[in-house]
Amino acid sequence: MSNTITSLASTLTQSVNEVQKGIVETQNQLASGNATLNAAETGVVSRMTAQVAGYGSVTKNLTDAGSAIDVAQSALTSISTIMSQLKGLATQASSAGFASTDRDSLNLTFQNLTNQIQQLVTSASVNGANLLNTDFGLQVTTGIDGTPDSQTQINATNVGDLVTSLKQLLITGMQITDQTFAATNLTTPVSTIIGSEIGTIDGTVDSTDPEAPVVTFPAAGLKAGDSYSITINTNPSATITLTVTSDMSASELANAFANYITDGTGTTYGTFTGDSTGADTTVDGGALTITATGALTASTAIYTDPLSSQTQTITLPTNSMAQGNSLTIGNLTFTAGPGPGTTAAGISPSAVSKAFANYINNGVQPDPSIGTFTTTTTAVTQVQTITFRDLASGDSFSAGGLTFLAGSGGVTAAQLSTAFLAKIGNSASLSQYGTWSGSKVGGLGTAVSAGGSTTSIAWSYSAAGGQLTNLLATGQSGAASYTLSGQSAVAVPSTITKIGMNANTGTKITGGSAYGVSATVTSSNTFSLTTIDPLTTGSAPGGIALLSQNSNTTTRNTLTFTNTNLLAGTANLFPGDSVTINGLTFTASQTTTPQQVLDAFKNVINSGDTGNLFGTFANTDVGGGSLTGKVSEFTNYFTAIDLGNNVLAIDNKPGNTSTTPPTIAWNTQNAAIANANKATQVITGQIDTVSTAQASLAAATAGIQAQLKNATNIKNGMQKTIDAIANIDPTALQANLQQLNTQQSVDYYLVSQMNTAAAAILSIFR
Repeated sequence: MSNTITSLASTLTQSVNEVQKGIVETQNQLASGNATLNAAETGVVSRMTAQVAGYGSVTKNLTDAGSAIDVAQSALTSISTIMSQLKGLATQASSAGFASTDRDSLNLTFQNLTNQIQQLVTSASVNGANLLNTDFGLQVTTGIDGTPDSQTQINATNVGDLVTSLKQLLITGMQITDQTFAATNLTTPVSTIIGSEIGTIDGTVDSTDPEAPVVTFPAAGLKAGDSYSITINTNPSATITLTVTSDMSASELANAFANYITDGTGTTYGTFTGDSTGADTTVDGGALTITATGALTASTAIYTDPLSSQTQTITLPTNSMAQGNSLTIGNLTFTAGPGPGTTAAGISPSAVSKAFANYINNGVQPDPSIGTFTTTTTAVTQVQTITFRDLASGDSFSAGGLTFLAGSGGVTAAQLSTAFLAKIGNSASLSQYGTWSGSKVGGLGTAVSAGGSTTSIAWSYSAAGGQLTNLLATGQSGAASYTLSGQSAVAVPSTITKIGMNANTGTKITGGSAYGVSATVTSSNTFSLTTIDPLTTGSAPGGIALLSQNSNTTTRNTLTFTNTNLLAGTANLFPGDSVTINGLTFTASQTTTPQQVLDAFKNVINSGDTGNLFGTFANTDVGGGSLTGKVSEFTNYFTAIDLGNNVLAIDNKPGNTSTTPPTIAWNTQNAAIANANKATQVITGQIDTVSTAQASLAAATAGIQAQLKNATNIKNGMQKTIDAIANIDPTALQANLQQLNTQQSVDYYLVSQMNTAAAAILSIFR
């Protein structure tokens, strides 16, 4: 009995607990608004929620794509209207009855409308997507499974290419715009100011015995452009100076001074000034001992300081350099360019100064519009001058290994000079005045008459550069001498010189701060050069030759062969079209570009050449005259320069002071009609292209709308399923909660009754 009661109590207690749990769970669902899901339901809801989010993105993509299509479609509608207007303008311009000015007015409207199409294309963009300015269109994601079937391609129409094609069109012909400028000239001479000079150093002279001074030359020798002076204090005193044109070592200096002091013999290394004293000398390496008989005071010496430098300021004219003007310093020449643009304003002195400084210091060429630098480096050649004399029969003359023996009639100095020139040039040469023997010494090259003389020749050495041996010196195999019949040979002195831009090995002006040269801009029209060698304004050895050259242009006229209303492309001449400048008319025989027209006029102006492949020239001046006479007017008074970009500059030649601009006329009706007809054809095709694009976008719009509707329906259906699983029914839950509360009351009553009955039974048993 006890077990039965216990079992019943357990059952009632379990029922009470389950009811209580149901009450709590129902109350929680009512409070949160969410149903309590099991694992399977939770998985279903999570998966379907992700799918709903995916379809949400799809609907946004489709909406954005629809917006891009709507904007593109609206732009195409406007573009189609404008293109119909363009076609109407082109059709009007193709009429032969239109005047040139009327066509130009139509063409201006044509180009403005083309610009409007460009603006419509540029503005047809939605969130960076523009279906009118790309070849690739739009790819829209219309599904959520990531497969190719979930992608939809919307084709684009690249109206940007259509606009580019429109810009090439012209419904008129070539035009020529002309401007006249007063071109500037480099007429003021370039000037120089020596700001600092090369310093000097006292030479080393040991005059312990004033009558036997010992001069010790610098161990490093001297460089070209340097000088060395020795003053011998005999009575009277004598100062001898050597200006060096080629680098010399200490021993070469000692030997050169010894020869000059003793017998006045010069040197190929430089130039001596001062009288030879005839004194005896001895040389020991780089030391020279001089016999200064009677000297009571010490001899002295002074020479160029190799560590000092010299600065020279170059002042340019304050006006600008016109194209073709040049400035030459040493072996460096700057030639002015056309200047920026076509205004012919010239190159300012400031720009010239900066260009020189940058090129000399860094070797950098300026922009071609400013100008260009060129350098001239002529190989150094040693030349020896020989003067001939009359020879009687049996006399002979020798030089450079060649010996001429005079014949029975003798030979004059002029005839002998001619014979040597012929023999030097051609070893097989013979002479009617005598016979030859020997052969030319190796190292000797060609010869020419010396300075126009009929009795002297200048014989060059074949090798270039460096110090060359005197091949014509007495005692050498090529000694220059003459021998009178029955007498001893008499030496013929020969003057030795060096020629060439770089005859000296010192100062040269070259790009890249070579040879210790630097440049600094010091003002708007000045710059300075600093060198380790002396600077001069002439062509003295070791110096910098300064030379300005002028083109003397007074007026510049620029003609632009194009059409200012043409946005792109080229305005050509067609057969029969013509261009006239000052009565000189060019008539095209075939399609001719602006550059070809420009070249034809340039060739006539500069060289008088009227022949070309593209047309013919004629004199159409109202005053009449021949073509030859008209061409002569141009070649005599003008120079033509191609400034680029279809611009021809016509500059006055020196002496032509006229400032009247040339008279320009052109007849381009044939080109205008052809251009207008071509424009009509092109635009007709482009209207079809726009119409096709409109139809394509309309179809795309229908497809996008259908896909948007489908995606929206799928998304909404899934959301309803999720809501059915995950959301609660508050009314049903309230009813269920009421039932649970009632059940709980019944359970509590039964438990109470059971407990009372059990207590009574237990009491009976006791």
